[in-house]
Amino acid sequence: MSVRENFDRICAGGVVIKASPGEPARVLVIKVKRESGKIEWLLPKGHVEDGEPLETAAVREIVEETGIPMECLSLHSELGGFEYSFRELFPDGKWKTVRKNVSFFVYEYLTDNTPEFSTPKAEGIIAAGFFPVPEAESLLSYDAYRRVMLSAVDTFTQGRRELGR
Repeated sequence: MSVRENFDRICAGGVVIKASPGEPARVLVIKVKRESGKIEWLLPKGHVEDGEPLETAAVREIVEETGIPMECLSLHSELGGFEYSFRELFPDGKWKTVRKNVSFFVYEYLTDNTPEFSTPKAEGIIAAGFFPVPEAESLLSYDAYRRVMLSAVDTFTQGRRELGR
């Protein structure tokens, strides 16, 4: 049985790390304003289209949500992710439990230039930026995102050490 059969919604996203020589690593986070007015800081992620590979969806979502050009991203590793359930009011007026799986990939941002972010206001994204790891950790709105981000930074840092970078 595939992941798609076990969950009602499948999402993919990326932890994008900017690692300039001599500077601490920085992580890309987005600021989202929900319809309720609540502000959340998240990692870029979104819905996986039918038949779309998870990695393809992750890159697409990063590009769509931040405006970072795809050629500025290099896949470092697949990270895993998390799953959760929530209740949602459906158009038929009934509340239903929705099971969601979110897979993350680690990407390196390949240029020292800071991108001009273009965020889709229609999705509620009001800002995006690279932040030092401690600041990103404090900004992220949910423990699951903090755990994913810290795991990504550890994986990325270990990989760079192994390559002697």
